[in-house]
Amino acid sequence: MKPAFLGTDCFEAIATKRTTGWGPFRKRVFKVRIRQGFALRDSSGICWRPVLRNGQTQYASDGATVPWPLNRLFAGDPLHFQFSAMGIHDPCCNTGYLEALHPGSTMWVVVRVTRSQADDLLSQGIIAEDGLRITSTAYWLGVRIGAALGVGVRKPKRPKTT
Repeated sequence: MKPAFLGTDCFEAIATKRTTGWGPFRKRVFKVRIRQGFALRDSSGICWRPVLRNGQTQYASDGATVPWPLNRLFAGDPLHFQFSAMGIHDPCCNTGYLEALHPGSTMWVVVRVTRSQADDLLSQGIIAEDGLRITSTAYWLGVRIGAALGVGVRKPKRPKTT
């Protein structure tokens, strides 16, 4: 099954004036708003979405999960793979958790997701956003190298859900 994003009209990334990093590595911070309905359906049919805590509908993201040289090389636009990078991978790397809906189930469950699993979901998300396999592989390698170097590694806390 080809990965696909559901409810893309429930996702919005808005550029802010804030930045992170320094010099040529400076990146813009985006305010990401998500409403119920947004999810990534992976190749096995499982749907994944960020954990929205206690009515939370927005969070900040700098797209750090996508190494900026790769973004410039393959996309040229930091928002090109926004659903994959800011909608699934960033919140997963920040918290260590996503909500999952297994085929045939009607109940979303909070699932602990490893950095490796998050990177695989990023790769599948890029394919879902009509990225080329070479682009998906390059991004996957970029975030795996970043993980090996300890870039963006945070100790996850189990999110509280309502």
